[in-house]
Amino acid sequence: MRTGYKAALAAIGLAVTFSFGAMAGETVRIAQVIPLTGPWADLGQMAREGAKIAAEEINAAGGIKSLGGKKIEVVVADAGGSPESAKNATQRLISDYPDLSAGMGAILSSMTLAATTATEQAGLPWVTQSYATSITERGLKHVFQIVPDSKTIAGETFPILTKIAKAATGKTPSKLAIIRDNTAASQDFFKPMLDGGFEKLGITVSVDAAYTPPLSDATPIALKVRSSDADLVFLFITALPDVKRVLEALNQYDIKLPITAQAATLGMPGVAGAIKTDALEGLISTAGIWPGAKQKAVVEKFKQATGENWMPEPALAGYSGTWILKEAIEAAGSADRSVITKALHEMDLKDGPAAAALPTGAVHFDETGKIASPTITAFEWLNGKPYTIYPPQAAEADPKWPTR
Repeated sequence: MRTGYKAALAAIGLAVTFSFGAMAGETVRIAQVIPLTGPWADLGQMAREGAKIAAEEINAAGGIKSLGGKKIEVVVADAGGSPESAKNATQRLISDYPDLSAGMGAILSSMTLAATTATEQAGLPWVTQSYATSITERGLKHVFQIVPDSKTIAGETFPILTKIAKAATGKTPSKLAIIRDNTAASQDFFKPMLDGGFEKLGITVSVDAAYTPPLSDATPIALKVRSSDADLVFLFITALPDVKRVLEALNQYDIKLPITAQAATLGMPGVAGAIKTDALEGLISTAGIWPGAKQKAVVEKFKQATGENWMPEPALAGYSGTWILKEAIEAAGSADRSVITKALHEMDLKDGPAAAALPTGAVHFDETGKIASPTITAFEWLNGKPYTIYPPQAAEADPKWPTR
């Protein structure tokens, strides 16, 4: 990461609210509520960079044509480190900027669940990259989920992993050691699996180590895994500092089991600097919208803008969320919240930057606000970098079963 970029991120962390995109002349304001401080700050900072690239593209291309070329202005608020702080930040933003037309966020599902109680009350159309199934199962009319939900990801993750294991070793893992935080996405992910999903796949759970983040000491968890009969470790960890503690503890106690995961956090650029390369090698994780071959152009823009070596999921989520809102406002021909909400419900994009940013290659929502025909993605750490390995048409490398 370039020094100037680091300094910029540090400065951002001190701000409560700020804007980017066009800020002079007539603009259409959209909100972005993301954690810029606390355990999930890395994720929020990446989402902000993705949204900034999208806003620059939109404004350079003439803004919103149906509104006479009005430019996009993204007003960003720090969600902090808890659902309560996310909800408070969202309420302040709505109060301070009554002309907000739409918004996106808040990265962590627990934060999104809290923030969207405020956006729904305000009738503010909201797109989110958060996974929790419960986000769109509350009967809300203004919330749209642009990634597969936790239930969908859970249902596809383990068949994908067992298929890779079978192809590589001739065997499938059957005894699982789960290490997970208790955030909303994690709970929604594991509920259907623990309620019979694992049994149908012939998998038993040898260890189920759940904790409330932040994790202060991963040693007890590592010792549980070491004394178990598990043949596979599976992580669901949303905070980067917790990832570091868990992987270091597994290494410290010389646990040689293959490690797999469901968490975009495992693919953050900060992971490479915080954890030894050999501890990451072969680690496979599924994700909602991990960038693949179809997103090559925006990935290159992100690398140029930030100095990072790859584009992680939160950055693509910020990018796609901004473009989806732009297309909704364009179709609405209005900055009115209710008209934009209607445009999101009717959206059926099959081309353009908004559609191309998603693995589905299309943007269409069902009646609950979930993305229609969701496609999950997966990446694997190989030689110090995460490479897309799933779906096959987006793959940058062939999957290898992790060995340690």
